[in-house]
Amino acid sequence: MAGVFLLGKARCEFSARNAISEASTLFSAAKYFLQADDKYTSMNCINYEDNLNCAIFCLLRSARIYELNELFTLATNVYIYLSDSLMRRCKFHQAICYLKHSIEIISKDILLSLELYKRLSYCQWYLRKFPQLFEFLYRRS
Repeated sequence: MAGVFLLGKARCEFSARNAISEASTLFSAAKYFLQADDKYTSMNCINYEDNLNCAIFCLLRSARIYELNELFTLATNVYIYLSDSLMRRCKFHQAICYLKHSIEIISKDILLSLELYKRLSYCQWYLRKFPQLFEFLYRRS
């Protein structure tokens, strides 16, 4: 329920043209939606992943706002948080595209790029996409 209220707050921030605060509020809302999704999973309830989808929407909107305001480090951190959340839920195929996008954004930071490449290769390894993994590693060397 807290996530829904934070969505309302984010809408107010949008109306007030306070983009950075809107992005921060959307990130907080996403954390609450992910907590709700975890709670459903831990209670072995039927989970239609509505909370997960809301969290993904909030995180993507937050990252987009940061990108539009040229706060690329914050945008990358949001994408990393989203990727980690998806990887924890064994949704590696979804995490791959967000990891690739974050690598594009932060390509000048060598250490962070290497960490993201490691996560991306883990996703591809888990999905048994060996040809793509080897091609990916060959192109980067």
